[in-house]
Amino acid sequence: MLTKILVGVGALLAAVPVLFVAAGMVMFTLGGDEWPPVRENSAAAADLPPGALALAEADPDALAAAVLSHPRIGLRPAARRDVERGAVDPRVLAVLLVVAERHELSWVGPFATGHSFFVHGTHRPSNHAFGRAVDVPMVDDEAVTARNEGARDAVRLVAALPPSMRPDETGCPWADLEALEGVFSDRSHDDHLHFGFDA
Repeated sequence: MLTKILVGVGALLAAVPVLFVAAGMVMFTLGGDEWPPVRENSAAAADLPPGALALAEADPDALAAAVLSHPRIGLRPAARRDVERGAVDPRVLAVLLVVAERHELSWVGPFATGHSFFVHGTHRPSNHAFGRAVDVPMVDDEAVTARNEGARDAVRLVAALPPSMRPDETGCPWADLEALEGVFSDRSHDDHLHFGFDA
């Protein structure tokens, strides 16, 4: 169960913490019981732990510190620098923390640095350019492909988040998941997950 325990001087008590990740002024508990499974094509019916919802109100610096120190989030060097300099939208960081409660995320990035200003093949500015998006090429130590069940579960989990936390864009290799809120699939996203917010 992922629970925000301390941000600044405020406190939120957690239920049965198992593993603590020290991150400056914030600590998150990891492990514990498995979350209830997210039902295919029924994101709204999924039950999310209170700790996940608390991330929506977390201090941005605390979220950044938690992502930087999280044992299940491996950042590319440029992505780490983006987080360190405060260039990443806190909502993106919260999404990574929620997914990392279930899955190992490797070689995460880019956020802003290293991504083109425009969406591939268009003249529309990308959410990456403003630090409002992230790409995840590996989930559970496997490249993201249509055969990666962990990555597929991550998409369903993110689609199950409440509107205040759910990305506007969740790109992935699975066209059948496009029925879920915000999910899309195309050739540009057949080898990674993309989580982005429009504004």
